[in-house]
Amino acid sequence: MDDQQDTGEACLGIVRQFDAQAVPFGFIDFCEWTGSIYFHVEHVIGTLPSVGSPVTFRVGPGVKPGQQQALDVERLCPEDYFPGDARPDFQPADSAETGTGTVLSFDDARGYGHIRTAKGRLMVHHTGIAGIGFKSLRAGDTVSFKIESHVDSQGRRRTRATQVEVIEPGAAATGEPAA
Repeated sequence: MDDQQDTGEACLGIVRQFDAQAVPFGFIDFCEWTGSIYFHVEHVIGTLPSVGSPVTFRVGPGVKPGQQQALDVERLCPEDYFPGDARPDFQPADSAETGTGTVLSFDDARGYGHIRTAKGRLMVHHTGIAGIGFKSLRAGDTVSFKIESHVDSQGRRRTRATQVEVIEPGAAATGEPAA
């Protein structure tokens, strides 16, 4: 991704993350290169894409200096663009691994925290918490979630919790003394 410039040439990708009702942006995995790129709903042409949709786009400058984003994002018909078995492999949101855990910490000012799971620690960002408006978690909350793989700003593959919902409030949330 770092070697991509605003060439104006069309790129091909698969929408990895996008929920227009929750947030007005998403991410597209490149088909031709390793990595993903941010896109905002204001740069979508025509029908809004969904997770797994093939799209064309061009790489352009991002909002912040030195960053890039997908512009002129246009959804393609998978059957027309990927005939037969040529369609790239992707995991729809429904097939993501799910789990439960306990919130270790959550910093409202920074907008992220960590969940303890059976497999270790998992990062959670405020955009990954289900709901509308200000969203937060409290230490001790028992939560359910989906695990999503993503590429961070330094190009490293990471996992994080998404669609996080509180199953049972922790002691701090209920006012009960800790056991």
